Amino acid sequence: MALLKSPSLFYFLNQSAKHIAARDWDYSGRAIRHSVQLHLDHITRGGDPFELLEARPLDFGHWSAHKLEALTHYGLRHGEAVSIGVAIDTVYSHLMLGLPQTVAGQTLDILQRLQLPIYHAALNESAIFDGLEEFRQHLGGELTVTMIQQVGQPVDVHTIDHSAMRDAMQYVSERSRSRCVVVADGP
Repeated sequence: MALLKSPSLFYFLNQSAKHIAARDWDYSGRAIRHSVQLHLDHITRGGDPFELLEARPLDFGHWSAHKLEALTHYGLRHGEAVSIGVAIDTVYSHLMLGLPQTVAGQTLDILQRLQLPIYHAALNESAIFDGLEEFRQHLGGELTVTMIQQVGQPVDVHTIDHSAMRDAMQYVSERSRSRCVVVADGP
């Protein structure tokens, strides 16, 4: 919701991710309340609660998440799969729509500081592009995927550049490996 609708929430998450991950209610409660209010406002104030329009902005990060859940036999929880989807869509938005690199990097950093994954080994281009086709069919035949040009500035796209999507997946894979913390086994 922050990426789609609220630069102030994005800034708050960037500043507070460590506290939210530690389950500090002062921070996590504020993030939850703000997110829920944005969601409620979207649905009740000019949104599309019955999904009759072609755009489904709240599906940002979700089109690949549903495929990832199935690929892992639901070993990835929904929120984890969405985190990976958000990471991919954010990097793709940088590559194709001019989302500033600093915002893309901050987004991946926030997700990781929230102790959410940005990559999973099940993520492969064949499966993801199959998932994109399934999503297009789910939408009734015409693809509309929400991406972002700036924080708070979503844009609907009707085609996905496969080469750029491969680059986005490769980038999050490399970023995930470079940020891994190896914990030694016990004595």
